[in-house]
Amino acid sequence: MIRTTALLLCLALSGAMAPGHAQDAPPKAYAYAFSNEGGDDEAGIARLDSFIQQRMRDAGLFADGAGEGRVEVTVTHYYARSDGARAWAGIMAGRDKVASTVRVLDADGAVRETFEVESSNATAFGSTAGLHEKHADEIVARLLELP
Repeated sequence: MIRTTALLLCLALSGAMAPGHAQDAPPKAYAYAFSNEGGDDEAGIARLDSFIQQRMRDAGLFADGAGEGRVEVTVTHYYARSDGARAWAGIMAGRDKVASTVRVLDADGAVRETFEVESSNATAFGSTAGLHEKHADEIVARLLELP
């Protein structure tokens, strides 16, 4: 009798501690638009755009078609030191900085969310690609937080 009770208790506890079967809903996939209002380094800004798109794809947020809404990323400030300036002058060459405004629209075109993302790299260490990755990751992290 005691063994049966202990066995039933163990089974009940193991069932209570097992991971739930309810899965989180997959993230919403969005159509994507990118515009530049903040810099004249066309090649650098194009690489930033490509990083954002890739990070959205990796997170399952990028829709090849219409999507469940639209994400509009507008670069409002872009300055990145050249690798040569970074190597020779380091911090004296200035601070790398990228700032963007992100608008998230629902399928009907109504604005659901607007937020600012600012990323910078003030040290001589790192790279422009690292700054692009950081900025893209910050945008995607905010998108994943949306309900």
